[in-house]
Amino acid sequence: MNNQYKKKPEQAATTNSPSFLMQTNLGFTPSLFLTACFFAIIAFGLFHHEMWRDELQAWLLARDSNSLAHLFSNLRYDGHPGLWHTLLFFVTRFTHNPAFTQVLHAVLATGFGFVFIRYAEIKTLYKIMFLLGYLPLYEYSVVSRCYALSLFLIFLFCALYKKRESRYLLIGVCLAFLANSNVYGAIMAIGLSGILFLDFFAMQQSASRKWLQFIGGLLIAAIGILFAVYQIFPKSGNSFPVDYPNGLLDSTRWLSSLSHIFTSYLYVPSTEDLHFWNTSYYFENKVIIDDSLWVWLEDHHEYLMGWLYLPIFLVLLSTILFLRKKLILLLYLVLTFTLVAFSYYTNLSFMRYSGFLWISFIVCYWLSMYYPTNEYKNGLLNKLKALGAKIEKPYLMILFSVNIIGSIIAYQNDYENDFTTSKIAADYLKENKLDSLPYIGSVDYVISPIAAYLNKKIYYPEMRTEGSFCIWSSQRRSAIDKSDFTYAADSMIAKGVSKIVLIISTPFYYSSAQEQNKLVVDSRFSDHCHLHLEKIIASGIVNDESYAIYTLTKDELPIAQ
Repeated sequence: MNNQYKKKPEQAATTNSPSFLMQTNLGFTPSLFLTACFFAIIAFGLFHHEMWRDELQAWLLARDSNSLAHLFSNLRYDGHPGLWHTLLFFVTRFTHNPAFTQVLHAVLATGFGFVFIRYAEIKTLYKIMFLLGYLPLYEYSVVSRCYALSLFLIFLFCALYKKRESRYLLIGVCLAFLANSNVYGAIMAIGLSGILFLDFFAMQQSASRKWLQFIGGLLIAAIGILFAVYQIFPKSGNSFPVDYPNGLLDSTRWLSSLSHIFTSYLYVPSTEDLHFWNTSYYFENKVIIDDSLWVWLEDHHEYLMGWLYLPIFLVLLSTILFLRKKLILLLYLVLTFTLVAFSYYTNLSFMRYSGFLWISFIVCYWLSMYYPTNEYKNGLLNKLKALGAKIEKPYLMILFSVNIIGSIIAYQNDYENDFTTSKIAADYLKENKLDSLPYIGSVDYVISPIAAYLNKKIYYPEMRTEGSFCIWSSQRRSAIDKSDFTYAADSMIAKGVSKIVLIISTPFYYSSAQEQNKLVVDSRFSDHCHLHLEKIIASGIVNDESYAIYTLTKDELPIAQ
C-alpha cells in the first residue's frame, strides 16, 4: 500500500475518539441503525408525498413501453438517459400501481444513505447533518426522480475509490451507470473519470500500476458516457422548451448561474406561501430587470450579494479548504465551473439541477480523505493551507446547519399540504364512476398524472391522439383553442360515444363583455354535445397542476337556427 493511504497521527487520533459522533468509520451495526433512522424519515415523507407530473412521466414511459427497445424509442424526445426508466420498466412488468415508483425510490435513497454512512471517511456528525439536509433528505429522497440513483452511484464510486488499484473494472461499471442516470450524472461521471485518470499517473507508483484493469475500467466508463451523451443530445424535431443563450457574454445569465453556488450550499426555500418548491428564501421567484444590469444591481444589493459576492466568497473558502489536496482542488474547480457553465447554457435553475454543485463539494471533501496533505514552496500557499484546516469545522457546520433548516421547511410543508392535487382529481373521478369513460385532457403534461393513476390513455389535443406520457416532438402543438376540443368531442360522439370526460388545467370562462370572468357551468359545447362542470380542484404546492373536470354529454336536440 502506498504511503498516501496511511493514516496520519492526527487522523488516527480522531478515528479512535471515544465520542460516537466524532468517529469517521462506523461498524456495520451502527451504520445499519443510522440507515434505518434515515429510511424511517424518508419513508414517512414518501407516504405523505403526492407525486407530480415529472415523477409520473418516467412511470408512464416505462409502463406503456412494450419492450426495452420501445422504451428507448419513447425516450428519444425526453432528454434523459434511460437507466432510471429501465428500472421502472421491470417494476411495471409486475404492477401498474404508480406507488411502486416511490417504493423503488425509497430503496435507492436508503442505499445511498447506507453507503454514505458506512464508507464516507468523515466525522459521523457531518454524515448525519449532511443526510438531514434539503437535498439528500427531501429533493433526492422524497421527490421520486432519477437523482437518488445518481447519488447512490456517486457515493458507491467514492467508496470504491479508496482501494481503486484493485477495483478499476468495478469503478468503470459504476461510472458507466452513473452517466446513464441523468445529465448531471453524466457530468459527474466525466469529472470523476478525469480524477481517476490523473490519479493513476500522478499518484500511483509505476511498479504497482495495473494497466489492463485501469484501461478496461476507463473503457467501460467511456462507453457508458458516450451512450448517455447519445441519449441526452436533443433529437431532430425536439420541442421541449429549453431557453438557450444568444451568446457567451450574457452577464445577467452568468450571474444568475453563479448564484446557484450560494443557493445550493446554503439552501432555504421561501416561506411566504404554499408554493415553496423551487423558490429561494433569499430572492424573489421571478425577477424583471428593466434597466441595465449593473444599474439594477446597485438598487438591489441583495442580488449583487447573492449573485456575485457570496458565490465567489464560497468558492474561495472551498478552494482554501481543498488547497491541502491539489488533485481534489482541481476536481472541485472543474466540476463547479462545468455545472455553472451548463446552467448558463440551458438556463435550468431548479434546485434538483443546481444541487449537484453541493453534491460535488461533498464528493470532493470525501475523496480528499484519501490523499496526503501537499506541501508548497510558496509561503503564502502554506499559510492558506493552514487556514483551510482552521476553517474546516466552522465552515462545514454552517453549511450543514443551513441545509437542515431548508430540509425542515420543505419536509413540513410537504407533510401539511398536498404537493400536487392530481391524485385528488383521479380519486374524485373514481369515486364518481367517471374513470371508465373516454377522456380528453389538456394541457398534456399537466393531465398526464391522471393517466398514471387511472391506468388509462387520454386524448391529448396537443398531439391529436390518445396517449399517456407527454411527447416533446415537433408534432406537438403548444397552442390550442376550443375548436380542438370540439373537434375531438364530435369525433368521439360520431363513433357512438354518449358521454366524455374533459379535464383541463384552466376552467372555461365566458368571453362576452357582459359575462366576462363568469365561470362556464352548463353550456352548449358543440353541434353534438353539452358541457357540464363537475368539479374544480385547486393546485397544491406545484402551482400549475390544477384541474377543471367537465362531462360532455351527447345532445340530441337540434341547434336553433
